[in-house]
Amino acid sequence: MAASTVVATAGLAVLGPASPASAGGFPTRECADGARADFPAPLLPGEDGPQRALRLTGGGFYAAVGGYWPPTTIVGCLASPDWRHPLVKMNWTGCDLGAVPFQIPDHIPSAVEDTAAAPWGTFLPPGWYRLGTSDSPEWVTVCWYLFDPSGNAVPT
Repeated sequence: MAASTVVATAGLAVLGPASPASAGGFPTRECADGARADFPAPLLPGEDGPQRALRLTGGGFYAAVGGYWPPTTIVGCLASPDWRHPLVKMNWTGCDLGAVPFQIPDHIPSAVEDTAAAPWGTFLPPGWYRLGTSDSPEWVTVCWYLFDPSGNAVPT
């Protein structure tokens, strides 16, 4: 539910970098050093600001653990796989043409006190990422691109 709210707020004006303390946001679980990834939402028509995309240089198992806005962003953490859950989860919708929709589990806590690490994640390959739209409260869709979707065409 929290991730759906973050994605629903994508219509907010992008005003520049922000942190959960200085902008709207949700509780965030702890990430180990170097294990945090911020997945930004693409700009909507009529929004100003630089296009943004996250580059993951190595693949790994990720879970959604928090969020903030502006700009609308989901915080992800590297997590361990859990053999009782999907190791890779793809979706067929939720991204623009030319992107591959992957889904990561929504482990955004409901309380600020819940800072425990995410229990498990799904695999994301190296590449460029932006948030997509998800139709499930248990999953967050992230859109994978081979090249930077902001037009820089930097190969991974």
